[in-house]
Amino acid sequence: MDHNPPEKSTSLSRNVNGAGHEHPPAEEANEASPVPELSLLQVLEDVDGFLETLSKPNDNPPEVPGCVELLLKMVEKKMANYDSNKFGHNPEEDSSFFECLTRISRFTNLFSEFTSNPIIDAPLNRSSTVLHLSVSLLDIEFRTILESCIRNPNQNNSDSRTPKASKQPSFGSHRQDSDRGEPETTQDEDFLAYSQESISNMNKIATAMISLGYERECCMAYNMMRRNAFNNELDKLGFSNTSIEDVQKMNWETLEGEIAAWIDFLRYCYSVLFAGEQKLCNFVFSEYPSVSQRLFSDLALAVTARFLIFAEAVALTKRSAEKLFKFLDMYETLRDVTPPTDNTHSSELKYETCAAKSLLGEAAISIFCDLENSIRKDHGKTPVPSGAVHPLTRYTMNYLKYACEYKNTLEQVFHKHRKTEEGDAGGKPISRMQRS
Repeated sequence: MDHNPPEKSTSLSRNVNGAGHEHPPAEEANEASPVPELSLLQVLEDVDGFLETLSKPNDNPPEVPGCVELLLKMVEKKMANYDSNKFGHNPEEDSSFFECLTRISRFTNLFSEFTSNPIIDAPLNRSSTVLHLSVSLLDIEFRTILESCIRNPNQNNSDSRTPKASKQPSFGSHRQDSDRGEPETTQDEDFLAYSQESISNMNKIATAMISLGYERECCMAYNMMRRNAFNNELDKLGFSNTSIEDVQKMNWETLEGEIAAWIDFLRYCYSVLFAGEQKLCNFVFSEYPSVSQRLFSDLALAVTARFLIFAEAVALTKRSAEKLFKFLDMYETLRDVTPPTDNTHSSELKYETCAAKSLLGEAAISIFCDLENSIRKDHGKTPVPSGAVHPLTRYTMNYLKYACEYKNTLEQVFHKHRKTEEGDAGGKPISRMQRS
């Protein structure tokens, strides 16, 4: 006897769907529903697991899982949306971007250990390209923030920040240190012109670039942009480059004014501008103190070179008695300014400064000795009416009276530089001009 199979009940589907449609089989339902996208956190966890496997000693690389390509695509998407979501606008996005780059850098380096295996070529090239493009984007943003100081300088306080150069007579009036133009010091933040947010962003970018192996590119960008900003600031304050030829052609009255301005600008640079620059460098590269010290020393040397070239050019001008005290003023300035750095990277800066001081010291000794010889050769044959004081005697007494105010400096100059005048140049620093 045949029995018909029982009919399938459709009451559940009708009760749930409100219609007389049956549910599709379970297999069909699974195929129809989309696979949920993995979150960034899940992808990073999977990549970390792969990195752990990849870092184990193995002659053959393991199969590259799909999470690697997912991570690369996520980073590419972040780069594509960069214009609408620039760095610094969303700290969480920035942090996740750096985390992604850290993973990409790690498995790129690990991939490079299997370059002899052709199956690793494609993922290695892919990850290297994404990493390079990502760091290039960071480099552009780093330069943009650095350049913002040059594009938008603080003009409001430029007059109050300009050092006042006073013209000090070379000989014939009493020397007063208080008459010298002391630069007016203000907050170095006026010069730096960066917000705390900008400095924080530069710190994050610099830390990321160096940790990813792009220290050279990061340092080149920083050095170039900050050197331009520093030179622009000096130009804005009125300190311009004067060529050696121009110095040689100047009459003494004009050169006196240039020397007075040089003294004031150098003091201002060391006491105010360098202090702010070092603070900025320490903030931006706070995670890498040695990099900070090296970058600041390089910048200080480049900026100071502008001042030293002028000092050396002045020392090589035609010597005369009236120039002695201006030479000593310049010598004292180079002697008294505090070196902006005190580490192994500053040795070249100290050497260059000592070389310029040597030229000025030797020039001062030469002038003083020439004056002594000229006095000895003058036999005073010209009669003086009414028994008055001889003009040469009066001139010499006034000159020596003025020189007494430089007593300590003259003693130091003769002690340190007299032997080079007498022919013993052993260990003497060589100036830039003498090397060229």
